[in-house]
Amino acid sequence: MTQRILSVAEKRHDGSYGDFNIAVEPKFHRRGLGSALMERGLNDLIEMRCKTAVADYWLQNAKVQALNRKYCFRTVRAYNYYETEAAS
Repeated sequence: MTQRILSVAEKRHDGSYGDFNIAVEPKFHRRGLGSALMERGLNDLIEMRCKTAVADYWLQNAKVQALNRKYCFRTVRAYNYYETEAAS
C-alpha cells in the first residue's frame, strides 16, 4: 500500500522567495503531520535564506487554509485553474 505524504520546499532563482507545498493523504489528517511538515518546510526555507515563503494550494481546501493561517500566511494573490481530459 502506498502512503502519500509529501513536502517540498525550494528556493526560487531570485534568492529571496521560496516555494512551499505539502500534501497529506486524508486518512492521515488530524495527526499533526501537516503541522510537522509545515514547520520542517519553513525551517528549510529559513536555512536557504529565503525571506518570503509562497504556499500554493487549492482555495477550496479549507483544511490547508486553516493550517496556513495557523502559521501566519496571508492571501496575496488567489487564482484557481482547472484541467479537463484532452479531447481524443
